[in-house]
Amino acid sequence: MKFRYCTLAIVVLFVIGRPTMADAVAIGSVSYFYVGGEKIRKDDVQSVGRDPVSGSFIVDQIGVLKLEPSPIDDARPPVILTPGFGLAGHIYLTTADGRPGWAYSFLREGHTVYIIDRSHTVRTGFDAFAFNEVRSGKAQPKSQPSFVLWLEERIWTRWGLGPAFGEQFDDGKFPLDAIDQLVGAFVPVLSENMPLRDQAIGNAEGLIMLLDKTGPGILVTHSASGLDGFKVAMQRPDLVRAVVSIEPVGCDPDQAEQLREIPTLTVFGDHLDIRPQMIPRRDECMELAKERTALGKRGAVLSLPDVGVNGNSHIMMSDTNSNEIAYRIIEWLKNEQEK
Repeated sequence: MKFRYCTLAIVVLFVIGRPTMADAVAIGSVSYFYVGGEKIRKDDVQSVGRDPVSGSFIVDQIGVLKLEPSPIDDARPPVILTPGFGLAGHIYLTTADGRPGWAYSFLREGHTVYIIDRSHTVRTGFDAFAFNEVRSGKAQPKSQPSFVLWLEERIWTRWGLGPAFGEQFDDGKFPLDAIDQLVGAFVPVLSENMPLRDQAIGNAEGLIMLLDKTGPGILVTHSASGLDGFKVAMQRPDLVRAVVSIEPVGCDPDQAEQLREIPTLTVFGDHLDIRPQMIPRRDECMELAKERTALGKRGAVLSLPDVGVNGNSHIMMSDTNSNEIAYRIIEWLKNEQEK
């Protein structure tokens, strides 16, 4: 599948900073394009207009927002930011309360940034005719796919926003005044009636196609997209400089050897005691790091409370100390690249 894109050349300044300083970032160009996917054809379907037609469209693609700093630092590999299941890529562009997101932290360091919108969502496209054909009577109701959408009440304790719905931890870092902006970022995902770990169709393949275009890069993943990052690293280690996974849905210690020489970092927030799904995930990632260390390879786990950073949620790229976490990740990457 060819790349499909449009480009807008602009220069803008954003004031952002590390935990103790502020700087400006010049953005030389912004573009949005699609990668991967499959072009399929359907006959005798209702499109725009009254009469049934035959034609083609694309499914399973990923969307990519590209941000280039000005000037570009050729010594810095590109950074690919992928959101978790049911979230839009713009969680990396701006925080829920309107501060510049992690994308600008990496831009300031000279990295070109690619923000991903995952496949099978209403943002990147799907087979809408599967629904239309049920409505028109051409297909049976049981054949109609369904959508999955996060709910505010569902994520409150699951993502560590507070001990109970509507409450916040004393040290909680998510800006609850902006909760509606987070809920607004929930994206319906086409459900294939399969486990969450298998809901990544098209995403790893699209990331590989993107890296083939950009050259070797750093993958920063979140939650379910952590599976994409590890899969890409194992399939195409020549294209991956490092993998940073924010509270992934799990790690497989048996992959310690398959990840080869690629540095891996997993990051976990706070209050896992009320997020029981996170404890085995963290333990798996700690075991993976242990196995990689035993093999003489580079793997690490950053448990934020263990380094005195408390109160962070699953959506830590939107927490009030998001800049501090981004800076810790950037410093780890710099140290690893210098080895």
